[in-house]
Amino acid sequence: MMPSASRRSVADLVFEGGLLFLALRVFSRVLGFAAFAVKARVLTQYDFGLIGSLTLVTSFVGILGAHGVFDRLIRMPEMSEADVHRAWTLKALFNFGIAAVLVVLSNPAARFLNEPDLAPALRVTALRPIITALESPISVHWARALRFRPMVLFAMLTRLMDVVFSTAGAVILRSYWGLLYGTLLAFACQTVLTHVLMPFLPRPRLDKSGEFLAFSLWSLVHSLANYFAMSADELVVRRRSDTGVFGLYHVSRDLSRIFVSELVLPVAAPLLAGLARMFTLGGRRFLAAATKAIAAAALISAAVGFGMSATAGEAVAIVLGGRWQGAVPILQVIALGVAALAVAELHRPVMVAFGRIQVSTLLWVGRAVVKIAVSVVGFALGGAHGVAVAFSLSCTILLFVDYAVVFRALGGRAATAFAVLWRPILAGAVMLAALLLLPWPTGWPVLATALAKVALGAAIYGAVVVLAWRAAGRPQGGESVLLERLPAPVRQRITRIIGAPAAPAVEPST
Repeated sequence: MMPSASRRSVADLVFEGGLLFLALRVFSRVLGFAAFAVKARVLTQYDFGLIGSLTLVTSFVGILGAHGVFDRLIRMPEMSEADVHRAWTLKALFNFGIAAVLVVLSNPAARFLNEPDLAPALRVTALRPIITALESPISVHWARALRFRPMVLFAMLTRLMDVVFSTAGAVILRSYWGLLYGTLLAFACQTVLTHVLMPFLPRPRLDKSGEFLAFSLWSLVHSLANYFAMSADELVVRRRSDTGVFGLYHVSRDLSRIFVSELVLPVAAPLLAGLARMFTLGGRRFLAAATKAIAAAALISAAVGFGMSATAGEAVAIVLGGRWQGAVPILQVIALGVAALAVAELHRPVMVAFGRIQVSTLLWVGRAVVKIAVSVVGFALGGAHGVAVAFSLSCTILLFVDYAVVFRALGGRAATAFAVLWRPILAGAVMLAALLLLPWPTGWPVLATALAKVALGAAIYGAVVVLAWRAAGRPQGGESVLLERLPAPVRQRITRIIGAPAAPAVEPST
């Protein structure tokens, strides 16, 4: 049975869990940042292009792994031991299916993407889902108990292993093969560690699996749409460009993910677990909690996305080195789209917890259709850079559309989407314009310029957010969420300057 909790403790655990994931993920990103810088100096654009091609194929086939059976366990009011074994069995079958499909598609995928070296890399990568199929389901027990600290620490440890092993492999072999072998070793260690923390002897069973399969069907459709919505731009660039050009585009996307997506998406885990618990406590509290979580994610994502766009030249020079300067124009544009996409991805855990995964799925289907069309048009008009522009514009527009539908489905108002998103976007746009228009000394070291831009950008962004928040009447939202989580003395000083949030509005019942 799902553990009991008071209303206040559930809300606190949700947001504290999100902040915990965010804080520890920043530490993990520092490791990834260092590893990325090392790999960029020992590997070539061709290596990155091939790894990007491999990711396109494995992400597509990996849709079979996005079955959501463990999400179904987390949301169940009561979970029996038999349910755990059913879910583990289904996950294992899906994973072995992924491995088989990767092997079968290795040669056709290599021909489609015009990359012969892709075929053997795919066959080696097929070992990954086989290894992870054997994991213990300890993550389910942590999530149901809202024990976010061990979830985060485990994710940090496994990320550390992946960074260390893959980077060491790249340095030793000076090839993409080093990355592949190191990643496989990291996944093997992760699987062993799950059994050390929670020994689990599976008893395969498929009886009474109908509810899991029905949920999985929607999850698979959602993941298929998500794949095309997330990868349409890269598929178009990869199909119509050589491996080197695609390497530049893929590295720009990766750098954006490191600084933007990875700061926002970790919130999804505590969001699903906490909102699944809060759903039983009433629709008004659920809607209010979901709105605040999305608003806080938008504040963080906009700050980092617009900031990355403004410092693209410095970021490329510091992280990748001088030979990657061709990635700067792409990164300047694509960082904005990645920021919008990161916030959009949060409506899946919200709608899963609400029991309306169909709404999120249909939104991603529509997004996939739009993204494919605009990517084709963008490439025809401006090559890889044109695709980046089309990607970012469509992501931003669709973000408003998605959340208008989501908030309406939750029993709120479509206009809430605008109320949640306009302040972060306005603040980010003002910050970006200021940093681009100001004259910066040409003789400064790159790192000094980057630090000065970050400091000034943070001050501008914060000031505009506060002014816009006050002009809107200091509503409950992302600003109030972040303010509430500050230490009491700090919070009191800040509220004396900018004012306290308005009293919570009464949300309509679902």
